Amino acid sequence: MTRHKLIIVDGIPGSGKSTLSEMISNELNKQEIKNIFYHELTKDHPLFIHERKFTTFEDQGEANYYFNRVVELFNRFVDLHKNEPEIIIIESILFQDTLSFAYNMGMERPKIEELFNLLVDILNRLNPVLIYIYQLDVRINWEMMGEIRGVEWIPSLHTLEGLDEAERD
Repeated sequence: MTRHKLIIVDGIPGSGKSTLSEMISNELNKQEIKNIFYHELTKDHPLFIHERKFTTFEDQGEANYYFNRVVELFNRFVDLHKNEPEIIIIESILFQDTLSFAYNMGMERPKIEELFNLLVDILNRLNPVLIYIYQLDVRINWEMMGEIRGVEWIPSLHTLEGLDEAERD
């Protein structure tokens, strides 16, 4: 039997990624299976770029820095965990926080596709399982999350136009 070292839980904001990731971690703990859960809000998250704030990836210098730094961080992360006994759980990091961020910052689509393919190759060294949570009606989900968390949690959702744009994307 092949052992999976990495569980990736991803999906749109408010889809239940954190809740499911916590449930998986708790269940593994009950079974006395060592695991590390990296919530997207984990302090000093090893897959986030902490040293720089970005303004736009239409600036190729910023886009290239982001691209190269993400690849570096993911390689370092895999190297850190590949020989450890724990199962690693990450949520929101691949699609929502890395690729969607690149898209929303204006990175060119071929460059995003290249980044995705590189990250898949890097993460495959941990034999990952991907759990992607989707919502059939994005608008209803985001309206519900706005009621629960307040619309401030995603600034673009303050208006109907922001909801329309989110629904299209």
